[in-house]
Amino acid sequence: MALFDPTNRDDVNRLDSAIDGSQEELRKSLLPQRKLCLEAYQGHRFSSSPLKRGADPRMSIPLMEIAIDLHEQLLAGESHHALISPRRDRSLTSLAENIKIVLDMTMEAINISDAFRAWVKESIWGWGVAKVGMGFERRKLRGRGGGFDRTVALPFVDVIDLEDLLIDTQANTFNRLRWIGNRYLVPLDWAKESPSFKAGPRSELQAVDPDKDRTSGSAAPVSQQFDRNTLFPLTELRDVYLPLDNLMLTMSTGGSHKVLRHGKWNGPSIGPYHPLTFESVPGTAIGMPLAWPWIDAHDSANTIYNKAVRQALRSKRNPIVPPGAQSDAERIRKAEDGEYVFMTKPEMISTFVIPGADPSLVSLTGQLIDLFSYMAGNINLLGGLAAQSPTLGQDQILQGAGGRRMAELQRRAKQAFSGVMSSVAWYLFNDPDLEVPLERKVGNGTVQTFLRHEDVKGKFLEFNFLIEPIRHKSPDERLALLLRWLQQVTLNPALQGEMARQGSGVDVKALHKLGRDMGDMPELDTIIVNLGRQPNPEEQAMMGGGRGRGAAPAPDATGGRSEAAPAGLLAGVGGGGAQESGLV
Repeated sequence: MALFDPTNRDDVNRLDSAIDGSQEELRKSLLPQRKLCLEAYQGHRFSSSPLKRGADPRMSIPLMEIAIDLHEQLLAGESHHALISPRRDRSLTSLAENIKIVLDMTMEAINISDAFRAWVKESIWGWGVAKVGMGFERRKLRGRGGGFDRTVALPFVDVIDLEDLLIDTQANTFNRLRWIGNRYLVPLDWAKESPSFKAGPRSELQAVDPDKDRTSGSAAPVSQQFDRNTLFPLTELRDVYLPLDNLMLTMSTGGSHKVLRHGKWNGPSIGPYHPLTFESVPGTAIGMPLAWPWIDAHDSANTIYNKAVRQALRSKRNPIVPPGAQSDAERIRKAEDGEYVFMTKPEMISTFVIPGADPSLVSLTGQLIDLFSYMAGNINLLGGLAAQSPTLGQDQILQGAGGRRMAELQRRAKQAFSGVMSSVAWYLFNDPDLEVPLERKVGNGTVQTFLRHEDVKGKFLEFNFLIEPIRHKSPDERLALLLRWLQQVTLNPALQGEMARQGSGVDVKALHKLGRDMGDMPELDTIIVNLGRQPNPEEQAMMGGGRGRGAAPAPDATGGRSEAAPAGLLAGVGGGGAQESGLV
């Protein structure tokens, strides 16, 4: 038995009343706090109107901006790669690799990294909800490095602004929501002509004022004339998802509140809306934003600092001249620095000083900044803003211990990202027109293949879908990672025999080039020379050919023999002495 009937006017009115009550509750609780966070983040110079805050409106120290941007960088990553693996059947490994390639291309085409960054930031100062669906617009799906492209219909990932979120505030967990949705603006003429909407309700759609304060509720109806700030009239719609009935509605606003379309949700089982919660609160589906506990320390630090600055600006040093000493004062005023001044009554002239900033206020400002850093997870250490100990090694130990909270936040973000990517993958698996050309590396060449709908049909539950946020690494970090990999894997004595059996070896010339470029050490060109002889067995072993086997060196890119390197070059890398080699 259905709990909600979209054709029943009483059911629609009850839903509409519940949405309005929820919006009113959000306007009284979450939205004002979110606005404080936004004001603290943007500062007093960004807004066109003065900020109305209980604390000092002048934000000289952008603590919130630093903390929020740092958390966004550490939590969202700069790019994202799919990790696809079969659940049980290992024969699907090759298919999983093809799916990964298509998902990576899809995520790049829909700019999913930008959506994740916006999602994280909304979750820091408000509460982040992402909406995933299938788009109608056909866009180009381009292979990495070019070579091919295909115009296909792609999913979308939109981040819902907290002011536009419609949510059942009476639910105590997200999984127990009776309804959830969002509101959005579309061109009025498009909505009135859309064949996906019912003819009667769409004819009653009205234009709304997009400039109206969104925190006051639904946009207010206006006349049909063009608003001076818009190119065309807009109307506001609501999408509402009812999980208990697996029903999706689109409703109008502006007085009519009629159902424009409805139907069973034909998408991923989780539904179209995905939450990102960093701080769960018992008894409510809405999590507490990370930045809310930081606001008081941010305001206090700026208030005390601004007071110290005002004291410093009021400081003065004025000579005091009593009657009878005017001539002496005039000679002092005209004298240059270091010039002798002849005075008749020097004891009558003194100096009156209004002191500058109170040292206790300056000290308190520093303590409040440290308190803010502590409350925000030690951003000085996580962001490399200041040294926390006398040595680099101690700082690295502290960062490892102090990063446990950040690691938990990253785990939650990665889990939410994987859920979104799983929904994106669901749409690809169920797209009957799916046919994407692929290029896969096999040995030294590439193989052209296709991923088609019949390859993946009915196999969605056979795979695990995870996503890995990738953080940009500096050349020094990449070089250090390369050397650690060489030490622990490539030049590991336990793997040397297996590398020899597979005909693998270390290209010393390529290693030298990487070290030269990433380490900015052109001097390396002076120590790699052509010995003019064949490498001896010991040198062959260091190149991965197996100790004492006497194997011939591998051919280089030109088809000739590769130049051998002195054994000492790799001895410092492979023998546990990376730091002593001078390359780290």
